[in-house]
Amino acid sequence: VAYGLTFNYHISTHDYYQLPWLPVVGLALAALAARLVSLANGRSRRLVQAGLALSTLALAALGMREISADIWPRTHTARSDERGYSEIGQLVQHSPRVVFLTPNASGGPLEFIAGLSGWYWPCAADLRRNKRRGRAPFEWQKAWDERKAQGAEYFVITPADELGKQPALAKALRAHPLLSDSPKYLVFDLRRAL
Repeated sequence: VAYGLTFNYHISTHDYYQLPWLPVVGLALAALAARLVSLANGRSRRLVQAGLALSTLALAALGMREISADIWPRTHTARSDERGYSEIGQLVQHSPRVVFLTPNASGGPLEFIAGLSGWYWPCAADLRRNKRRGRAPFEWQKAWDERKAQGAEYFVITPADELGKQPALAKALRAHPLLSDSPKYLVFDLRRAL
């Protein structure tokens, strides 16, 4: 409980932060179960053992329900994203001069799987969060000019609907050829103008 109260943000956003506590909780529950069994005597001992076994099965079933509802769909989506990211890498020829707009951890998985690098462009959620925190508004035109001056070759957007949330950027990108209009991602060639 103290761990959860101390690191509450990370526990709610990073599901692997609890993993070090699984053995500790497991051992504590085993000790509690052993104590309950030793306290029971005679006929009630079998009843306590049956109750513990049923409780264990119920907890396992609840855990499996959570896994099937949360983790397996995310794993399927991640595999689907990996295929798309590989396609993106081929389209941009694994360029080190890519501007990427993705809500996924500042582009880490996209960079790793697609084998590209470059500059992160904030997604709509980042812009809203910065506004709520009272930070200066994102100067997209200044950032656009800087990226172009630094030799940006491609602009990658994943998922594709992120572009609709930034109309000024959409207007600027219309001046460049669209290499892919997949429903999952968009790739613009900044090296050429229409």
